[in-house]
Amino acid sequence: MNVRILGYSGGYPGAGIPTSGYLLSFNRTNILIDCGSGVLCELIKYIPFECLDAVIVTHLHHDHTSDLRVLRYALDMKSKNGQAIRPIPLYVPHNPASLFAEYDENALLPVSVIDERLVLSIAGATISFHPSVHSVECYGIRVEYNTSIFTYSSDSSLDIQSFSYLRDADLAILDCGGLEKNEKTDKKHMSPGDCFRLFSEFGIKRVVLSHLIPYHDVSDTIAEASSFGDWPYEVAEMGRNYIME
Repeated sequence: MNVRILGYSGGYPGAGIPTSGYLLSFNRTNILIDCGSGVLCELIKYIPFECLDAVIVTHLHHDHTSDLRVLRYALDMKSKNGQAIRPIPLYVPHNPASLFAEYDENALLPVSVIDERLVLSIAGATISFHPSVHSVECYGIRVEYNTSIFTYSSDSSLDIQSFSYLRDADLAILDCGGLEKNEKTDKKHMSPGDCFRLFSEFGIKRVVLSHLIPYHDVSDTIAEASSFGDWPYEVAEMGRNYIME
């Protein structure tokens, strides 16, 4: 199982850095997790978009959904041009309902609603969804395939109890859009210190700090993370591919 970073900018794109998007691959299966601004352009560097087996959107904020409209349009264009396009299942939360309505009723991206009761079994992998603490309905993800565990927090502030699904993860991509020095204004997102606390609490083997806000200096993120000593964290990088054996 491997995960490739297609975008990690929080809120809006940075220069050459799309907003949230990750390509999860295993057993000849490709799943796009989040589809933010600019993600489709990165995705097609690695696979044709029509070869996706599913799309999972963790919440309906635009920095996680912007390219869904482009993807839908691209599938429609190829289909109308005579190409055989198989439907790609799209999994999204139901709320906010006004945003959900934008993605419903499309034959090439048929929608299923995700909630904490949903468990997907796809090509030998088990995918579960876990509510996060965010301003809209939002879910973290845990993927188990063979002996490997991948987790993704999506957007969240820190609530230790809600993160038990991170336990024993081989890789956890965590929201790190906040900084300790800005704690009064960055409450909707976690800081490097919050991510370190989750690493310590749940025995995560490797942490990627993601959802980085463009107007923050990444050196501040690194400085705060490094202040906790030697622990297995990395700052997200475009195109980086993480392999879990």
